[in-house]
Amino acid sequence: MKGSTFLKAAVAAVALTVGSVMLVSSAQAAPANGAIVTRTENGCSISVDIWFVIGDLRDTQTPSGNESFTCTGQVAAGTEPSKAVVVQGTCSGFSGSGTADIRITPSGNAIATCQIRP
Repeated sequence: MKGSTFLKAAVAAVALTVGSVMLVSSAQAAPANGAIVTRTENGCSISVDIWFVIGDLRDTQTPSGNESFTCTGQVAAGTEPSKAVVVQGTCSGFSGSGTADIRITPSGNAIATCQIRP
């Protein structure tokens, strides 16, 4: 569906902490075209507890159906956690569902990664 806009949400949960990652892309990998790498400034969001971060997206989709994406951003000044917050669970991307890790560091960095295998 080249040229269309896709919107998927990734949701991860551990104990009482819930996190999500949302991203947008305009193309999917096809065997004849090779992998598709999408880099989009402000192309994703991370939501964990009190933090909502608009982040930069780097998404890679391979013709075999594997996909990985990373969303990186910064929490609002003054809301940095005193220790790292790590949430693990499942996520959804353009090619299916997989495993997710979301981290909020004491320096305020927010990093979410998703790995999807067919």
